[in-house]
Amino acid sequence: MQKKKQTYEDVAKLFIKTFVQKTYQERYLFLLSKGGDRWEKGVDELRKQSKYKSNFIRSLPQNLSNEDIELMLRKYGAGEKAFVISEIEEADGDYVDILYAIERLAYSWGGIISCIPGKLAFVINEYNCDRFILKKEG
Repeated sequence: MQKKKQTYEDVAKLFIKTFVQKTYQERYLFLLSKGGDRWEKGVDELRKQSKYKSNFIRSLPQNLSNEDIELMLRKYGAGEKAFVISEIEEADGDYVDILYAIERLAYSWGGIISCIPGKLAFVINEYNCDRFILKKEG
């Protein structure tokens, strides 16, 4: 029996409930439910480290290449493809190759790459200014 792919809303809700600080969760779940421009504003805010539970944040050195980051994500259990949450229309809401997603988001407004929903994600801020891994142990 083939496993059903999770919807955009499924992945985003799980991401919010797992990684975002409790005080912000209700706001982002509301913005997600409204969609459109409101959710885009939420995605913009979610690229900032201050919104996340600190115990899940894995900071990265700025000198890591995109390929190094892909290898690190794979070491943590990521597969070939990951779900993208971004303002970039051609990648947003789709399962794409991880390296493609990293490269595409690194030279744009950034976004979220959900490698293993609720367990492993990669966040890139605008134009690669800040990037970090969110990893839930266990």
